[in-house]
Amino acid sequence: MHHTLGNGEFELFKSMADTVVGASTIITPANAVSETERLIAEALYNRRPVYMAFPSDVVDQPLLASGAPLEIPVSNPSSLAAAVDAVANALNAAQNACALPGLLVHRLGLQDQLREFIDAAALPYATMFADKTALDEDSPNYIGMYDGRLMEESVREFVESCDAVLAIGTMQTDFNTGAFTAHLDPSRTIDIGLHRTTVGSAVYQNVEMADILRELNTRGINPRASIDIRPTSARLSAPTPTRSPPTHCIHAGRTSSAKTTSSSPKQAPAQWVWRSLSFHAERSSTIRRCGAPSDGQRLRPSGPLLPPPIGGSS
Repeated sequence: MHHTLGNGEFELFKSMADTVVGASTIITPANAVSETERLIAEALYNRRPVYMAFPSDVVDQPLLASGAPLEIPVSNPSSLAAAVDAVANALNAAQNACALPGLLVHRLGLQDQLREFIDAAALPYATMFADKTALDEDSPNYIGMYDGRLMEESVREFVESCDAVLAIGTMQTDFNTGAFTAHLDPSRTIDIGLHRTTVGSAVYQNVEMADILRELNTRGINPRASIDIRPTSARLSAPTPTRSPPTHCIHAGRTSSAKTTSSSPKQAPAQWVWRSLSFHAERSSTIRRCGAPSDGQRLRPSGPLLPPPIGGSS
């Protein structure tokens, strides 16, 4: 259990964490098993972090109660069937449709199921800022990044002109919407979330994302005609390394190493971003912070681009 701030409030850090986690608890001999199971279930169900505090004076005490794993809720059958019908009908009725796969698809490990559906329906897809490489970008259906007016205009125009936009696992945050410059018409948006699906104004509760993807893959969705609006950033190939990785760290236009001298090179953000790309192996993962590093790294052609857990200033 964490230190206090000198005021004797041992629960203070739990209270601070409560604002950003899905669930929290302070472990006691009586609740250790039940609370552990509860928080594991919460983390798995909502794909959010949890906070467990272990007081130092209880860690070696015997358990006073037992418990059993909690069952993860499943889809309501009638709601699931209605949601699948609504999604399939909306896509089949649309002359132009596209998909926006999101990071929640990756958290649930549903990339293969979604890729199967998109390939069968020949749906063009774009990714929002935090969702980059939620699906591989080497697919012929990938058209680039959709980040409102901050990214490729041709992608923005196409996505926002579609009769149906399938947003699955996306989050409408400030980063994802290009500082709220993205404009998706709610009446033409299909939003598949973790536990509910919205088609236009109709909301289907208690529908799990994995279940609706499984059912959609059994439906005959009319394939889309192929399009080619991929901007330059969607056609990039991974740069070929031309030399060994640097021994110093390039950070926000500054360089540092074990021995920093006044003659250390200085590089503009655009230069160090592109230089860093040349040292990435294909499909390597990158963890980056908000701000300038995100702007450059979004051009990486493959491999997960992992955002920081909490957005903030750069």
